[in-house]
Amino acid sequence: TQSTGKKNNDKGWWEILPTELILYCLALLSPKALTNVSCVCKFWNQLANTESLWKRLSLSFFPERSNFDPKVQWKLFFFQSVKLYFSKNPCILNPVSYTHLTLP
Repeated sequence: TQSTGKKNNDKGWWEILPTELILYCLALLSPKALTNVSCVCKFWNQLANTESLWKRLSLSFFPERSNFDPKVQWKLFFFQSVKLYFSKNPCILNPVSYTHLTLP
């Protein structure tokens, strides 16, 4: 708009950055933060749901479950692993808040 000095067809600052740089920054986030980022807009949702991000989280939190189907959906795998973890360890943390978890 004219009041902000930005035209409607201008890209946001994040769309100018290389995707690799944004993914690097997103890789530093917790599962909860990454889930929150996915709610911002379609662009952030697409990036926050990148398989490589959820693969990294899955393998860092659950290395013992690394025997996986090569066609696995990593975000689904991560949350299924969290659910399984809490079903075996119900006293550790309230499962409702597991997106910010820090597993032993």
